[in-house]
Amino acid sequence: MLKVGDVIKLKKGHSVYMKIPYKFIFKDVDEKSNEANDIYTRRVQIGEIYKTSKKTFKTKNLIGEYVATRAEYEGGGAGHGSGDVYSDGYHIICRKLLNGKWDSEGIELGFYQSGSFSAVIKKIKPIRRMEISFENVIK
Repeated sequence: MLKVGDVIKLKKGHSVYMKIPYKFIFKDVDEKSNEANDIYTRRVQIGEIYKTSKKTFKTKNLIGEYVATRAEYEGGGAGHGSGDVYSDGYHIICRKLLNGKWDSEGIELGFYQSGSFSAVIKKIKPIRRMEISFENVIK
């Protein structure tokens, strides 16, 4: 399982969760709507075209190196019946790097490494590691 700081390469065909503002998805939500910039998380397959009722997204730009920024078990729940329970999966949140370096504006994606979810990448290995560090900033 991946850990925070692991750098991975996402490739064509990987299924991931991408955040898309409501204004690009729902016909009744426009730029002036209160919920225009609310986020809707959708599963996309990297390298394929993803269409909503308002916009077409080319996902080829999602191919590349990402660093895991969060890694934890979560997402489980219950369905409609008393025995319809599904367990947590190992959830990875990662941010796209720019030329191999941290990019605070990089695209953030998510996927699971285990569990019953629609975006699961079970076999993915880190290509290297990065460390998170903090420095004192005096203003």
